[in-house]
Amino acid sequence: MPERVEPQVGSLAAVALAVLRSHAPRYEITPETLAFNEASQAVGHLLPAVDSAYVTEYTALLDAAFGPAVDQAAVLDVASGVVQDDPLADAVWSLIEKGRDVHRHGQLLLHVTGRFSNPALVALEAVGAAEDAPLVGAWADSGRSNGPWALVIWRRPDLIVVDAHRPIPLWRHCRLTGLVGPRALAAQRTFGSAVSVPHGSRNQPFKLALQVLSDLRLTGPQPPHCEP
Repeated sequence: MPERVEPQVGSLAAVALAVLRSHAPRYEITPETLAFNEASQAVGHLLPAVDSAYVTEYTALLDAAFGPAVDQAAVLDVASGVVQDDPLADAVWSLIEKGRDVHRHGQLLLHVTGRFSNPALVALEAVGAAEDAPLVGAWADSGRSNGPWALVIWRRPDLIVVDAHRPIPLWRHCRLTGLVGPRALAAQRTFGSAVSVPHGSRNQPFKLALQVLSDLRLTGPQPPHCEP
């Protein structure tokens, strides 16, 4: 493609992707999601040339049909997400789509707050949303200092679970092989199908758990206190 037309074509591709994105769930895999993924791979190399002026021009007559999906900021955000290919950024949006109150801590950690009967499953859902990341951790807690919480860490094929339903947190190590990843495990709403790796007493951290905590730059598993 001639370099002089890359801004126009890239901007048009970005608008089209934004329209697709508005119909394509991020967490569930639907035909619309597959269509978006295929399209974004095909045109991703054009998106660094996106020009906001062209985006404004191309969306001028589309807002009546597609509303906020073709707002300039939304279009540029979709394009930026494709270019950066950040699994945790996608995870935040997919969890928001599911109604979760979630935010990010740095490059590798997610934090979901709310009232949960099983925080470990909520944290598992969060790492499942970002399972393509080489390393990701997620807390789930109520935001109260004395409430139950959980931390789940995923580094293929290892899943580390710290479940603090009791005063002393319990540590668990699962190994996921084959087609079963955190996302699939979360869909089952149980850890039952995961292969458990024993490390002795469950009320003590084990070597691998301490290593992944260090890789996440954490000194302990407890969730941070975040202002609303």
